Amino acid sequence: MAALLAVALTLAGCKSARDDTAAAAAGGSPHSSVSDFPDEIGRGFPGVRTGKDSARNVDLTSGAEAPDFELVLDDGQSIRLSDLRGNPVMINFWATWCPPCRAEMPDIVAAAGEEEDLIVIAANVQETVEAIRPFAEAYAMQMPVAVDEEGSLSNLFQVRGMPTSIFIDRDGKIASKWEGALTPEQLDLHLDGIR
Repeated sequence: MAALLAVALTLAGCKSARDDTAAAAAGGSPHSSVSDFPDEIGRGFPGVRTGKDSARNVDLTSGAEAPDFELVLDDGQSIRLSDLRGNPVMINFWATWCPPCRAEMPDIVAAAGEEEDLIVIAANVQETVEAIRPFAEAYAMQMPVAVDEEGSLSNLFQVRGMPTSIFIDRDGKIASKWEGALTPEQLDLHLDGIR
């Protein structure tokens, strides 16, 4: 017991070790950055953990703080939306069976590849990795492809139809929400609001 206490006190001086230890003790996992996720199609196809926020209590108006959620890989690595502050973030809700989702995806993938600090989270709604992977490969989706099998993330963001995109500024505030397919011009307009 004394040895365990000594190790804990030694680690207390190191912020990242303390944070990782606290996360593990709370039943969570250490937080990573998107660059720590696998550098492959889908970035590891992380699952979604939404926490205690209820969609009824979430304000999605422009200027409101975006509700937090966590992307979790099979190996326990995770990242929260709040960890991404300082970067513009686009969350695109989509499904493989959705023709408008297919139409807009090449432009979204291009924007994600061209803008170095833009983080795009492609949140698939209520499908399995087996169904998602061929779509992600066909569109060369090198961004995190979140697997929202339960629909908890889409419920949190009050998604009523697909595609739906949420644009979050560098301060973690919602800049805009767009329901329906984005044309290239509309995508640029919404991205201008978070750059």
